[in-house]
Amino acid sequence: MSTPRVPKDQYQHYIPRFILRRFQPEEAVAKTRVQKRQAYKVAKKAGSAGLEIDTISFYDVDKGVLDRRPAGKAYGKMNLYQVVGDPTNVNYIEEKFSELEGKAAHLINQIHDARLQKEITMKRKELETLRKFIFLMHYRNATRVTSYFSQDHPENAPLAAWIRKFKEKNGFEHDFDVWLFGMRYYLDTPHHAIISTAEELEKKYGHAQLAEMMIRTQVDADFENWHAMEYESVSNAYFLGICEAADGEEFVLSSNGFGLWEGLLMGESGAHRLYVISPQLAIILKNVFLQLPELRATVKSSLSGIALEKASIHYATSQDFSSAKDEKGFQEIAAALAAYRATPKAQNDLFTFKITKLTPPQTHEINEVIMLNINPNGSLTFRSPISALSTVRAFMASKDPFAQQRKKDYSALLKELTSKPPPSANSAPSQDLEDNKFKLVLDSIVGGAVEFKSQYDRAHRLFCLLKDDSTLSHPMAVKIRKLTRTIVELWTGTLGAPLKNLNPRPEANLVEMLSKEDSDKFYCVMKIFLSKLGVEIQDGTVLMTLVEETIILCVVQRMARGRHEALENLLGNVPVITV
Repeated sequence: MSTPRVPKDQYQHYIPRFILRRFQPEEAVAKTRVQKRQAYKVAKKAGSAGLEIDTISFYDVDKGVLDRRPAGKAYGKMNLYQVVGDPTNVNYIEEKFSELEGKAAHLINQIHDARLQKEITMKRKELETLRKFIFLMHYRNATRVTSYFSQDHPENAPLAAWIRKFKEKNGFEHDFDVWLFGMRYYLDTPHHAIISTAEELEKKYGHAQLAEMMIRTQVDADFENWHAMEYESVSNAYFLGICEAADGEEFVLSSNGFGLWEGLLMGESGAHRLYVISPQLAIILKNVFLQLPELRATVKSSLSGIALEKASIHYATSQDFSSAKDEKGFQEIAAALAAYRATPKAQNDLFTFKITKLTPPQTHEINEVIMLNINPNGSLTFRSPISALSTVRAFMASKDPFAQQRKKDYSALLKELTSKPPPSANSAPSQDLEDNKFKLVLDSIVGGAVEFKSQYDRAHRLFCLLKDDSTLSHPMAVKIRKLTRTIVELWTGTLGAPLKNLNPRPEANLVEMLSKEDSDKFYCVMKIFLSKLGVEIQDGTVLMTLVEETIILCVVQRMARGRHEALENLLGNVPVITV
């Protein structure tokens, strides 16, 4: 009989790497796979192959130190939820969460790509994935794992009898086992099944008794499924909204920032719950009671000024769930809707969310909530030093008494950010705004968020952001400018001196659109010509194809203004230039 294999130690992230990568500096994000392989070879040659290419800014609040950390070794813990008692699969939960994480990453990428349209539509099954993901991001946070179901923790006193009974019933030795059981339950059970279980328990116990339990004044030791109730209390009591940071501003990330409570409603915490998913995007869960004017007036919240709308719903059924004349009718509709949600057809319901663009003060308010709640031994991560400086300065100027108490925690960060300004510090705010705009358009095009009739139209959208005197610092903009100059020099080097009667045409511009037929013809001619010049740009990726096609437009405009006769000889009757 073989001895069960001893599990290897594993560093397990409580903030996924796909989120951390979005907080990498711009120059790191823009690297292609080829460039990353080249960087790895250089590191290996230098004897530092163990170092990761992907790094993030990491501010240690306790030490007051800002440095770079490998994304693979940040915001995680060794053996976070390793199931040692299961020799057949010691990392069952990690593998199950990876499946959920992959689906959530795809959805979050889609939200990013939808920012230009200012809204996104997703199916119910996708929304359920997103809901479960953000819930578990809070549930599995390493700072909460040891205390979430700690029988002796003061905050768990109303739950202590239930924890003790649950451990006895399941043969658990440690409080951690209760948390681990919940993690497995959430990953193994569909969203709608968890909600249905909780709603059945609500019917059994009644709303009043259950409400008393939910605020943890007294929890029945024999309560059947507290895990389901915790999940339902977040899913049904809050509607989901999506926010985009103001132009030139970004959200910050913290070690305990997922699922932060914010604001008081009727004296109880939980007007909002906050989840930053990238430097540009945050998900806010807003208490459904805030839709009622009489309750909205009682809320104490720094985020109450953010106008979030509930998603509009298009049901995949002809049933009407909207009209109820009285309390009985409302209960009947609620029951019908609950039954419908558990059907396969409901998985195809469509939810359309508006993406709310925030103002700079609103962006700073969200960052202030995060910075206020960072643990004394926690950490802060940001992408742009310019945006981080704006955020820290706003925090230092805050009138909130709690923020004033924590100013000392960020004084070292402020000093670090101000002592190393970017090279173009005098024009940094507007420059950063232009770079953010360029990146937004680039990401949207590459992600397929915007449809174009032709490749020419697609490249022209990016080309419009590249002015002749452009100082964009985005790596792709720099690459386009550099290669444009190189190609123009190569091209003009093959030409003789211009005719004496040939005058430059500085007013020449590219047409805004080309038909697909003309676009295909245009790029076919130009790419063959570049090949003859010995120029190889793209590597087969969507990004580099777009970069190549944009470079071609930049080259053609330069030639149209300086050596239009050469361009006309090459392109013939393709209608690209307007004078």
